[in-house]
Amino acid sequence: MITRGLLALTAASTFVLGTPTIAAAADFGGMKDSPFLAQTHTAPSWTGFFAGLELGYAWGDHDWTFVNDGYYNDNAGDTASMSGDGVLAGAHIGYQVQWRRFVFGVEANLNSVSTNADEQSQYFNDDTFKTDIDWLATVAGRVGYTVNAWHGYLKGGFAFADVEVSAEVDGGRRFSDSDTLTGYVLGAGVDYRAAKNFVIGIEYNYISLDDERFAESDPSLSEVLIDADAELHTLKAKASLLY
Repeated sequence: MITRGLLALTAASTFVLGTPTIAAAADFGGMKDSPFLAQTHTAPSWTGFFAGLELGYAWGDHDWTFVNDGYYNDNAGDTASMSGDGVLAGAHIGYQVQWRRFVFGVEANLNSVSTNADEQSQYFNDDTFKTDIDWLATVAGRVGYTVNAWHGYLKGGFAFADVEVSAEVDGGRRFSDSDTLTGYVLGAGVDYRAAKNFVIGIEYNYISLDDERFAESDPSLSEVLIDADAELHTLKAKASLLY
């Protein structure tokens, strides 16, 4: 009698305790295909190295301040402004780490640029002022957020550019100097994971380059001193491989 009672109790306990387990398993089976769980458990990680190519458009403004009264201006403190635009093309490399849906990383870019800007002098009609940017580089930190195959991010860091300023008289160059300007970059972008290890994206950057002094002493002219800065905007398409 006791034995039968124990057997009945054991059977009842197994049924009662087992039912929630079966129900929970059934519920989980119904949720396994939900977008939330799919993102949490099956989406590939963005952690790792990445490298790729980029192509885009750049535009910006360049400001000069004449330090002294020289051959191309009237008085110290005179200014000149010019705008330019053109194509940029280059490459990027970086590393990032994903934590939950957040992605933290660092990226370096190097681009060849053709934003040649020129302006006719307001002081002498025969003179033309020019600012050319040959290359542009940035090193920036990134923080982003990922949803399935999409990854949006913000970036900020340091910018460097090779800048040449020049002045021409009747089409002949009389003054020219080049230097590396430094400043900062702020940007934002969106990436799409087209394949497991292949990403395409678009990115905008604002770049501010600080004043730098340009100078050249010509025996036939008084010394030319110019403080020049630049503000640039870039919009580019990117393609990257993840490693």
